[in-house]
Amino acid sequence: MSILDAVLLGVLQGIAEFLPISSSGHLVLAQEVLGISSPGVTFEIMVHAGTLGSILWYYASDITNIARGLLRPSQVLPTQESSWQWVGWILLSMIPAMVVGVGLREPLEELFENPVWVGGFLMATGLMLLSTRWIQVGRSSLSWRKALMMGLFQALAILPGISRAGSTITAGLLVGLPREEAARFSFLMVIPVIGGATLLELIDLFQQGGFQQEAGLALSGQIVTLSIGFLTSLVVGLASLSLLVKLLKQNSFHHFGWYCLVIGAAAVAWFIR
Repeated sequence: MSILDAVLLGVLQGIAEFLPISSSGHLVLAQEVLGISSPGVTFEIMVHAGTLGSILWYYASDITNIARGLLRPSQVLPTQESSWQWVGWILLSMIPAMVVGVGLREPLEELFENPVWVGGFLMATGLMLLSTRWIQVGRSSLSWRKALMMGLFQALAILPGISRAGSTITAGLLVGLPREEAARFSFLMVIPVIGGATLLELIDLFQQGGFQQEAGLALSGQIVTLSIGFLTSLVVGLASLSLLVKLLKQNSFHHFGWYCLVIGAAAVAWFIR
């Protein structure tokens, strides 16, 4: 992989992971259209680690408050919910994605190889995002039921072309959460998901005997491209996350729906020939 490829894929991951346009769908289409070969498991792990770093950086204050609350049970978060409640909500939201990911892993992998399906799911994301235009601003607080609902929508995002950020934030708005609160929980709940997925990729790589080979490639000259991919996805991801929260506050979230509809329709028309 060239340095330019590493930059392009890092930028793409950083943008699409946070803006509601589906990172998995765009990576599939980019590889098909631009002819970029599969970056390899190690590179994918690095760019995912970069976007995870973006979330940890942006929500560092919330994460610190939760951690302090766990160590000091008498301390509460600014929103008055306890840290243990937040941990429970996050764990509950993970269950649907874990069930779908483990139970349907092989069939889902086949979908990632079909850009027509990706285009169709991108169009579905577009319609979902456009629907948020008519959702009134909520004022309710997070609860077990709302966390589970957002978790169910997160499970849908395992499909390539369905935006995780778009689906979970839409779910949060539907159950009455304020826009910024929906975004906050959407990204806090994905921290263990990204971390767990990265760990599974490392385990698979090790079990398949590819760990030493990948590590050898990294040490023999891929350190630069891996580092560039990580840093690019981290910086671009942080900027994208900041932009998303700003657009949510301005009630401009639904505009991404038109983009997803156009890109999805173009992908279907191009690859169905």
